[in-house]
Amino acid sequence: MGRRPKHAGRDPTRERILAAAVDVFAELGYEGASLRIIGKRARLNPAAVNYHFDTKQRMWLAANDHVAAPLFARAIKAIAPGRSAREALHAFIGELFDAFVEDPRPARLMMWSALQAGSLDFDRTLAVFKPSIDLGVAYFQAAQRAGELPRDVDVPVVLPLVFGLFTYTFIAQPGQRRHFGADVSDPAFAARARAALLAGCERLLGLDRVVARKRRA
Repeated sequence: MGRRPKHAGRDPTRERILAAAVDVFAELGYEGASLRIIGKRARLNPAAVNYHFDTKQRMWLAANDHVAAPLFARAIKAIAPGRSAREALHAFIGELFDAFVEDPRPARLMMWSALQAGSLDFDRTLAVFKPSIDLGVAYFQAAQRAGELPRDVDVPVVLPLVFGLFTYTFIAQPGQRRHFGADVSDPAFAARARAALLAGCERLLGLDRVVARKRRA
């Protein structure tokens, strides 16, 4: 398994390497990246990189762990007690959208994980994001049992589509600018995209039907 550096989580050199790793993996994927490229991006010699992360696989997993933890924290915050399913959806997807506008690298890492599954420890990579996924599925299935979602909504089918709705926006910003004239770096466009995303997610989960039914009641 290799050695584990002392005080790994608090070592500033390790954190510097990790920041560079997230940047390079988001840009080049697992296959395109190397310890040499990451070390160069961090402006560190190969010996320093090898001491903290002796394999690319270890560095990849650490980079994914690094970006997944804040996503899980946002998911926990979104499903605060007393919030309706619609409010929780807006809180989580809205905050996730805002976070990806600020830093799209986590979205790109997740897409590279799917695209290059055969080149890495896919089960371990998936395990990094699984807590957030499991939390979302469990929450919306519970909301469905409580009558907050229509019974005909297939939650495990719909939630990947919800994520897919806004993935392109963050993994292909140059292409979006070229094809559609703007991307989320433009605040006005980002606001329109955010509103459209939330409306689309509501429709996929049937929440628009629930709201309409309550208004008629």
